[in-house]
This record gives sequence, structure tokens and C-alpha cells, in this order.
Amino acid sequence: MGGWHIAHRSTDRDDLIGIVTHIKLPNECDCQNDDYGKYNGVFLEFIHGFYKSCYGIDIGIVYRNEQFQIFYHALNGTCKYSDPIPLNPPVILDVQKGDLIILRSYINRNGKSLVAEVIKNEKMIGKYETYFTKQASKAYIKGARLNREIVMAANRKNYIPTNAFFSDTKMFNTMLTNRYYEHIKLSQSNSKLKYFSDENNMDSSKYGIIVSEEDGYINDMGSCDFRCLKTLSGIV
Repeated sequence: MGGWHIAHRSTDRDDLIGIVTHIKLPNECDCQNDDYGKYNGVFLEFIHGFYKSCYGIDIGIVYRNEQFQIFYHALNGTCKYSDPIPLNPPVILDVQKGDLIILRSYINRNGKSLVAEVIKNEKMIGKYETYFTKQASKAYIKGARLNREIVMAANRKNYIPTNAFFSDTKMFNTMLTNRYYEHIKLSQSNSKLKYFSDENNMDSSKYGIIVSEEDGYINDMGSCDFRCLKTLSGIV
């Protein structure tokens, strides 16, 4: 998997077990669908990343084949089962473009699994749980370093131009929980923002980022356009 990390925000500590992020879904978006029988599309993803030692897992929401749904992808040795890409059966979310939702991800108290929950209007509309290997569980029970990301994921070699784009989407008001069950706002002082391409081909005319602070939270809004005839001005 490759693509562009439009807003990759990492925490400065590795004792975290949970993260809750408010998300404004894009006003407009499209994806490059998978070819028949393949997983090679180009998709918008909202990610909570959990990393500890040699283990790592991204879990969150993907806009795949015109539907918002839960997904995960893990490094080798992290989860008991190989990545079900896509999930089978898929966890389709009953949402519309422009909706406000909450993504909540956490390591279970026993350290044996990672859970993702999606909430809309105070009602849970999707949930998925994936189980760690025994070795990964021993590492994760002590917490992890967390990432919050807006990504245009590409599962093919050549992905510009394609139909994939999104506009004015936002991850904001993120609350972290550490292993002692203390709650910490994700802020400018305890996180670091990066933006990069896995293929080193990032073009500032095709993405934009706006960073803002509100009530102690650090918030990231982004847009990206892989269509050939339209470009965006990069704002950092």
C-alpha cells in the first residue's frame, strides 16, 4: 500500500491506549474503485495508528467503492489473522458526505485486541475488533505511540490521474487516553505534523492542509485531488 499522507500527526509518548477523534466527512469525494477481483483502488482513509516496538496497526474509516466503511491494516506479526482487505463481511457505515461523526479506537483492558467504534448522533453505527498475537499483546498492554491521519491511500503503482479526490474534510477535538486512564487533549505541544508520499511524488498543487487550534486541541483539515484537470493550492 502507498499513497499520500495529507496530514500525519504523531504523538510524543508511547503509553497511550485509546484515542477519540471527531471527523467531518468531506463535502465532496470520489474514489478509484477496485478492478474486478483485486484490491487496487485509490481511497480516502481516516486513520488511528497504534505502534509499539516492531508492531503496528492502522484502523479507521475508508471511502471504498462509494461507501464509508471500517478497515484495518497491520504489520506482520501484529494480529492473529491476516488482514481481511476488505473486511468480510464489510462494516458499512450509514453516513453521508458532510456528516459529523466520531471515531473511537482503543486497546482492550486485557491487551488482547484493538477495537474501533464509529458514532453518529450519540449512537454507535459501526464496530470492529481485531486480535493481537501473543507477542504483540505483551507489548500493547503497556500502551503505544498513536498517529492520527488523513490519507489518500493508493493500492496500485500508477494512481495519478484517477477519479480519487476529497475536499474540506477535518479531524478535530481528539482526546487521548494513557495506560493510567488519564485523558489528554491532542495538542500542538504533544504532537508533530508531517505530510509525505510513500512514493516521494507529492505535488503541492494537488493537496491542501489547514491547521487550527481550538480550546487546547490541534485540528487538521485537508483536501486532495488526483483528477488530471483540477489542482489545489497547498496551504501549510
